Amino acid sequence: GATRTSPPAPSQRNTSAVPALTPAAPAAPADWAAGCTTHGPAAPAGCRIDGLTPGTQYELRVRARSDAGWGEWSAPPARASTAPPSACGCASDLGLLGDVPTFHARFKACGQRCWAERPCTLDCTLRETHLSPACAGCHADVAACTRAHCTRPCMFSSASARCIGCSVEHCRPALVTCAGIAEALLP
Repeated sequence: GATRTSPPAPSQRNTSAVPALTPAAPAAPADWAAGCTTHGPAAPAGCRIDGLTPGTQYELRVRARSDAGWGEWSAPPARASTAPPSACGCASDLGLLGDVPTFHARFKACGQRCWAERPCTLDCTLRETHLSPACAGCHADVAACTRAHCTRPCMFSSASARCIGCSVEHCRPALVTCAGIAEALLP
């Protein structure tokens, strides 16, 4: 495993702990980077490390410093993954999606007005629902997918059981992946 050869700058206090991260695949010493340092007996129990790449697995090691100097890096490294990007995970999107009757009415109107063509449906969804661009894009993709795969069952009613079943079968999995949130949170 990789180890860090030079410690971070010394602390003015008598103890500190420093985590180091490296992407799990390349484990060369040059890949290690200090994430944050906590100091002293009143240091927080956790540490936030910014600037990580979403969807990447990292190995985490920790070492401590006291008046006696730096300790050894922890081993074996803990593995952690960052979450993939979430198109619909911000609080405003979750709130808008949570109002299911209003969202459905506005999104259905956009899909019908635009004949489920993606660019038009995206513009309309942005304007009418106020979702973030990424989240609106996921939903515009559903409209285009439904048009491509479910024209016959949806021809007379987008609310029919056959239309909804077709869209769920062919398009819902891609929506769940794109949205990046639990399926139960999607309308």
